[in-house]
Amino acid sequence: MPEKPVYPHVKLRVLIRHVARLRNVPSRDIERIAKLTGITRYLDFNVKSLSRGYLQRLGLALALLGDPEILLLDEPTANLDPLSRKEIIELIKDLMQDLGVTVIIATHILPELQQVANYIVFINKGQVIEYGDLNSIVTRYRVTATFKIRTDKPRKLASKLIMLEKVKAVEIIRDGLLVKATGEGVEEIKLYLEEAIGEVASLELISSELGELYEKLAGIN
Repeated sequence: MPEKPVYPHVKLRVLIRHVARLRNVPSRDIERIAKLTGITRYLDFNVKSLSRGYLQRLGLALALLGDPEILLLDEPTANLDPLSRKEIIELIKDLMQDLGVTVIIATHILPELQQVANYIVFINKGQVIEYGDLNSIVTRYRVTATFKIRTDKPRKLASKLIMLEKVKAVEIIRDGLLVKATGEGVEEIKLYLEEAIGEVASLELISSELGELYEKLAGIN
């Protein structure tokens, strides 16, 4: 989907049906894809009437026709307002989970990328300067990170985690804890949680200071 729509006066349903026909995708898949990407109520609207956020949703819908195994997205949140950017990131996460599709994202907005990525490649001036799974990158470079821990005993677990040397802060939230720790503390936290039977349901890395890490690796600072 080009950044500026080629067919602004065409209804979404007509455009999607046309692309589906080119890819030999059954027309019944249009409704399914529209529902997955949240554009069902706009199917009979012209493309030009969509906001930038919904143009991105339309682009995702067109890309998903034919159920590809790999989805390549170039700056999927570029030029969007904060709310739309958050919605697109959440949509990508849902698509990865619901469809099992591998998503490759090219972006300069690292705080958003780390919300959906489990493997990262840093490129500077056309050269790969570092790569690896997100947890190993965080650990290797001692990047400060925030984890979400789902637990049915948040207060009990918080009182124990805050005593760990590498843990900087612990916040109790509705369904668990937010734990901020230095990268070298990741394994320490994991080892502790493995022993916390009955207290932990899941551990998820939700943010880290990858922007600062990229600047160091690229020699910007």
